[in-house]
Amino acid sequence: MKIAFTICSLNYFAQALSLGESLNKMNPQYQYVIGLVDKLDELYKTEDKELISLVEKSNIIEIEKLDIPEFDSFCLKYDIVELNTAVKPYYFEYIFQNTKDLEYIIYFDPDIIVYSNLNELDKKLENYNFVITPHIISPLNDDGLMIDEKQINNTGLYNAGFLCIKKSEESQRFINWWKERLSKYCYICFDEGLFVDQIWINFLPILFEKTLIEKDLGYNVAFWNLHERCIGFENDQYYINNKETDLKFYHFSGFQLDSPNIISKHQNRFDFERREDIMPLFNDYTYLLNKYLYNKFIKLECYYVKKRWWYKCLNSFFTWKL
Repeated sequence: MKIAFTICSLNYFAQALSLGESLNKMNPQYQYVIGLVDKLDELYKTEDKELISLVEKSNIIEIEKLDIPEFDSFCLKYDIVELNTAVKPYYFEYIFQNTKDLEYIIYFDPDIIVYSNLNELDKKLENYNFVITPHIISPLNDDGLMIDEKQINNTGLYNAGFLCIKKSEESQRFINWWKERLSKYCYICFDEGLFVDQIWINFLPILFEKTLIEKDLGYNVAFWNLHERCIGFENDQYYINNKETDLKFYHFSGFQLDSPNIISKHQNRFDFERREDIMPLFNDYTYLLNKYLYNKFIKLECYYVKKRWWYKCLNSFFTWKL
């Protein structure tokens, strides 16, 4: 058995459903799971039957099912981005422990769309325990535009929006190590060399055996590597650089439906005028997000974010009183 999963709070559920549709279409061999960093009670309070129906039809694992030591303090210490990334190794562990005959797990960020069959991973994982993808495989111009190599150096050489782990003793050793780091240091704090879960992936090829750094240009295409990857379309298949390879999946990091003319809020290097080749991807993605009620889901506030806000307010009040 093979499982692919994502992690999100309710505000990102439209993205998670869009990923699920693309995955089921191109890779029906994977069971798809959504790790929900939220409480379903927050959804039911809306009394929105459309949203409730979409969520209830999904295969969900709520965060409270995970074996996270000091769970309440763990959730209170992180903001929504930090929390959704800090739980990643715990989800890997939970799925491995609760699924029989499981060969490997793939994690995708929710804002990814899959465009090809991924059966080739079966062959790769005969010899490897882990598959990761670098942000870039060729230099970026040092021209003052975002994103640049300095930013990649700060946020991690590899993108943790995709991670494939085969079940093995070595993978469990990595998960244990990763859990320990993220339970303490899953912050966005560049002064301390921290960037959520991603910066720790730098150590994976060094500290753990049999890590494949996948340089196929079709994997994890996104704003950070568009300088080296052009997209074409022929015979119902997207491909990269004059058919050098098929487009495996595109990562729509930083795309917002209320700013549809911007490729990503995290960069200013590319726009649709200069990159007409990627417009069909974004048009299709916009359709999917609308289909799955993005404008409704995005307004839902994560339970743990609200709890953290109230905790900080109360803590400030009592500190002031003292």
